[in-house]
Amino acid sequence: MRLNINPLEREGLGMLVRAAWVEAVKKEFPNATNWVKDSWAQLDPRWKEVDRAVGEALFQNIGPAFNTFSTVNRDRCEQSFFSLSKWDPLQWMGAAAGELGEAANLAKKIWRVDQRLNNTSPKDSLHLSDCMKERRRLVKELGQEIADCVTYLDLACHREGLVLADELYQKFDVVSARPSVNFPRRLLL
Repeated sequence: MRLNINPLEREGLGMLVRAAWVEAVKKEFPNATNWVKDSWAQLDPRWKEVDRAVGEALFQNIGPAFNTFSTVNRDRCEQSFFSLSKWDPLQWMGAAAGELGEAANLAKKIWRVDQRLNNTSPKDSLHLSDCMKERRRLVKELGQEIADCVTYLDLACHREGLVLADELYQKFDVVSARPSVNFPRRLLL
């Protein structure tokens, strides 16, 4: 179930809770159509408030989802840098590719450190310690470059009216369903 809501708004959280609740009830009780109110507009205001409160509690305990990142990422770009439409898709993808190139360079450096670690005698603890420190530093930098890449990919999606999380979920499910993969779990309901 994917709803086009703003997860930062209380109303959107309530609508998400209601949609999940209705879907679960209809699945467990197929004949419940006479008492299940699936229209947010028709719902009693008290039940709306209950759904909003549940949504808020879940959001606060689970933390911000990727869609929250995506919303704030878009807002930050447009408020602090420039309009998404200033760059065409090729420029957004070029920025992402640049970050991916930096990540690949760091992965190469990590590989080199791993090769030194594999060829170091346990007796050389000083060398091992230095290598492990360098590896931790490089892995941290790798994470930052991957994050930069995802940030640009997300903005490229916004530029074209796509939702990165939806694209990820859909593609994941398509690949999971391939006979050669045959992975049973799906991300979209």
